Parts: sequence; structure tokens; C-alpha cells
Amino acid sequence: PEGTRSKDGKLQTFKPGSFELALQTHCPILPIVIEGAAEALPKRGLVLSGHHEIKIQILDPIPYEEFANDSVVEITERARARIADALSESTEMPKMLA
Repeated sequence: PEGTRSKDGKLQTFKPGSFELALQTHCPILPIVIEGAAEALPKRGLVLSGHHEIKIQILDPIPYEEFANDSVVEITERARARIADALSESTEMPKMLA
């Protein structure tokens, strides 16, 4: 949904196209988080470089009914927030059991 790879691997602003399409076709949105791809395939690179761990996390779908009456801007922000939350949770240190 960002339209391109970021230079630093950080989450960028989402473009509205895929969310407009979901709204028009009444399809759910399936947020997917990909971490580590920026190191393996830098923005200006065309060849995978070295060995890098890449994590893929498929989040719960956002059913059409949840965004049917929302604007494309609201839908875009909701999907980005879910992905941002998942990214921040995956970078938090694990909690130690007492």
C-alpha cells in the first residue's frame, strides 16, 4: 500500500488505491506485515544481498462490513494503524516472567 519500498525500511504513508478498490468491490482487507526485506533488497537494489531474516505476519482481515460506511482516508488510516501496531509489538522486548 506504500507504492514503493522505503529507503530505511520504515513504514511510510499509504496510497489509497487498494483501499478504494476494496471499498468498490466490497472485499475485505488483509493486512500483511513484512519485516527485514529492506536489508535483503535495498530500495535501489535489484539483487538480493546476503542472508537476512525476513518475517511475514498475516494479520486478521478487516471485513468489508467494518469499513463500508467509512471514507477511503479513514480506511487507509485504519489499515496503516494495524500494521504499525503489529510492527511496534514485534520490536518490543519480550516481557520477563517474575
